[in-house]
Order: sequence, then C-alpha cells, then structure tokens
Amino acid sequence: MPAGVGGGADGPRTLDVAYNTGLTNIDPALACSSPYDYHVVTAAYDNIVELSPRREASGAHEVAPALAERWKVSRDGKTYTFFLRRDATFASGNPVTADDVVYSLRRLLDRDGCQAYVLTMGESGLFRAIEKVDDHTVRVRIAHRDPLFLLRMTSRGNGPIDRRVLERHGGLTRAGDQWLARNTAGAGAYELESYDPDSEVRLRARADYWREPVGAEHVVMRIVTDPTTLQTLTASGEADLAFGVALKDLRALEQQGRQIFADPSNRYTYVGLNNDKAPVDDPRVREALWLAMPHRELLERFGYGYARAFAGMIPPAMPFHPGFDVPERDVERARQLIEEAGASGERISLAVKSGETEQLQMATALQSAWKEIGVDLRIDTLSASAFSDTVSNFKTQAYILRDGSSVNDPAFFLGFFAVCGNPFNWSRYCDREVDRLIDAGRTEPDPARRERIYRRISERIVADNPILPIFASDTIAVASPRLRGYEYYDDQQLVLRKLTVDEAS
Repeated sequence: MPAGVGGGADGPRTLDVAYNTGLTNIDPALACSSPYDYHVVTAAYDNIVELSPRREASGAHEVAPALAERWKVSRDGKTYTFFLRRDATFASGNPVTADDVVYSLRRLLDRDGCQAYVLTMGESGLFRAIEKVDDHTVRVRIAHRDPLFLLRMTSRGNGPIDRRVLERHGGLTRAGDQWLARNTAGAGAYELESYDPDSEVRLRARADYWREPVGAEHVVMRIVTDPTTLQTLTASGEADLAFGVALKDLRALEQQGRQIFADPSNRYTYVGLNNDKAPVDDPRVREALWLAMPHRELLERFGYGYARAFAGMIPPAMPFHPGFDVPERDVERARQLIEEAGASGERISLAVKSGETEQLQMATALQSAWKEIGVDLRIDTLSASAFSDTVSNFKTQAYILRDGSSVNDPAFFLGFFAVCGNPFNWSRYCDREVDRLIDAGRTEPDPARRERIYRRISERIVADNPILPIFASDTIAVASPRLRGYEYYDDQQLVLRKLTVDEAS
C-alpha cells in the first residue's frame, strides 16, 4: 500500500461517486460553472489555509492551517504573513514554495474569474502586494481592514499551482489556461488520472501526500444524467456516494438503508431572467411571471420536505434573510400585467442543464402555468458546458439554476449576484441604489445596521423581480451505509480525502 493511502479492512479500494451532471472547468481560478467542478479542485489542490470542522460560537467555521502552518496579521489588519510547511510537495514531487503561492495568486487575480471575485469581493484595488519574503514565507498586503479576508482565503480555488509544471504546458498563456482546464498541478491528496467532463473523471491518491492517510486509493467520478440510472446505482450500492439524486427518491433510499446527508444550504433553485432581453427586460413582465408561478405546487411537488420557499435574493440559511412572504398565485393580475406590457403571445426561451431532471420538470410546470397568462415558454435542454456558455455569455432570455455562495454572507453573495456589470450577475440586474447599499453593508461592522441595510436591499430586489426564486433546498448527498468520513462545510464542497468505505460491514 502506498504510504499516503489508507484503506478499509481489506486494504485500499476505489471510491465510486456518481453525479447527475457534468463538469465544465477544473482550473482553480475559473472553476465555478458546475457545482461539481470544485470537487476535483478540492481533491487536487490543497490550500494555504482551510475551513476547520470546528465552529466558533457564532456558528461559523474556524480557519485552520493547511499548506501554511501558521500566519500572522498586522495590527492594522492590512498585512497577512503566511509561513509555509517545509514538507509539502506537489504531485510532480516539486516542493511547495513561496514562489508558487505568489505565482498562483497573481495568476488568479489576472484571470479575473470566479476565484478572483471570491478573494476581492469585486474590489479591484483590494490587493496592494503579493510578495515572497523567503522560500517559505509569503506576505499579502490589502488596502484596508477586511474582516472576511482570511475566511475567503480558505476558498477551495485558492490552492497554489505547481508553476514549473504549468510553465511546461503554456504557463500564463491561453495554452496554459486550456491545459489547466482539463489537468491538475496541485499539492492536494489526489492527482488526475483521466478527465472526460461529461462521462467520467478518475483520480488517484498520492503516495507522498504530506498529511494523514487518504481513504481511497482511486476515485471514480461518474456522470449519470439519467435519473433512473442514478437512483439504481445508488440503491444497489454500486455508487458509494451520489449527488443530484431526485428528492422524490430519498425516502425510499433511506428505507433501503442508504445514508441521507441533508444540510441546510444557502443554495437555491431559481429562474434567472436576463433583464436586458425583451420581453423580460420589462418589470411588468417579470412581476407577472412571479405572480403566476405556482409556488405552493412547486414546493410540495419538488421539495419533499427538504426545501423552503422565499422571496428575494438572500436565502433562509444566510444571515440577514428578510423573511418576506411568497405571494399567493394571482393569474388575473399577472395576465393584466402581460397585456399592459404588450407581451401577450411572446415566446421566452428557458435554458435547462442536461441531467437536472427535477429542474426540467419544474420548467415544464412553469411552461403550463405561464401559458395561462399568454406566455409561450420554450425549454432548451443543454449539456453542462453549453449551458455554462449560454448563461454566462447572456445568450438566453431565461434559465433555471441551483446556485449559492461559497461564503455564507450577503456582502459576498450579493456582490456578484446583484451588482451592476459584474460578469457573474447573469440576470444583468442593475440598480445603482442597491449597489450603494451593498457597499455599505460590506463595511458596516454593526449587525443591527447591517440587518437594516440588507432589508432595504431585499425590498428593492423583491419589487424588481430580477430573478424568481423557486425554493432553497438542503444540500443532499446519498451514501452507502458503509461510507465513513463525510463532513459538511458551509462552502458545500466535498472533501474526498477523508472518505473511506468499511469493507467489513
């Protein structure tokens, strides 16, 4: 058995994980379009600091050492110094050094992708310097005290890249980006064996990994977009762990002895409306669609006791959720608004990701509901990569998606979900007063004042209906009764290295 690999009673084994939809990109700087991209990133890239399973009195995760064995913060809160472990290596065998950390953080910010937003919360001038002090010390200087900065440094995409490996494959060029989108060069517990993002991804444990033995020598991540097949693999135990299992199947699977891990989540399913595309650029049309939504039916039909309906953008599991009521369905008023907007008979295209069976069924329910008010909803089912391209490049009028925040705070979440011009504001919503309030909430230290700020934001957003929340559902994983080591973190990312399967049971 390799030194860095653990195992059950019969030694190391393969861990089979099934997913209902594919991956899109495993470049740590850019991985975010699929909810499962980060599962590979987390496995292949250790971070310099990470979330601890332990929680503070507030309920937030503690921040724990990882590739940095310790750190210190200056009195003014603007300088962070990280002291790296000396025994950590990349999968290539190269040592993890300050040069790699500096190279990776600068690249991440230069790419200006998902992870750059995580680190900066959209503040372009936040980083003043990222510098090497010596081979095992990195200093980061930011523009001002930022209470969430260290927490954001734990985000899974911040792990250093082996710069020498990346330089051999194109470095800081487009070729390097293309290589890193389908390959790994990290210091995590696993390295990539094969990568087919719409079919199967294989990982193997590193024998020279620096910390505790890894649970499984091999991980097979299977993409199973057919819900019946996914349920069968889960029920039979062929899949040790499964994500995206239809909520309607959970009770039966639990009765069959499967473990159901259900944790309240800030992720929610919603209809995104491109506020720049007719006819949903008209607030009367957006309000009509909201009033005609069969909220209660959707919750009862698809929530199965694992979901909560809400209004606005801040979900129930996030601090400062305003608790606004969801309106009763009002078809007559909705039809009147559609007629006032001159939108009767208009066609709206709605993108749905392949493999998201319940989202497709929700879309079909909406198609029927909105037909009653004179709206023709066309449903376009797209592969994970095509869906990402269509939505992130604002090509469709509407889309259905389950999304959320890696940092459970509205300052972070609304900063990309609602700020004018943010590339991840896929609804293209823009209200300058909301932008001003988001900035105020980000820097306000008093919780009571923050609560008032986020309530005002929510009131404006609910009045505009830039998106239409369906419900916030728990994060669900279904496991074999033999699986051990599953832990839930607020960033909702799987830590593969801790998982084992008890062969003896």
